[in-house]
Amino acid sequence: MTEVTEDHFRHSLAGISGRRELEAALLMRYRPMFPDFSDGEILAQGCAITTLRLVEKIEV
Repeated sequence: MTEVTEDHFRHSLAGISGRRELEAALLMRYRPMFPDFSDGEILAQGCAITTLRLVEKIEV
């Protein structure tokens, strides 16, 4: 989570516009799967970051 910067949220999903929203979403999703983990342990697992780049625009 320490490597996630505000720049990563420039074009993110609605409802996740910053680190706090991302942490809340991760906790909501993974608390039921890992009931014995603390919030810190869940967040320490990290998250994947996908960066997409438009290579070429085509006309259909």
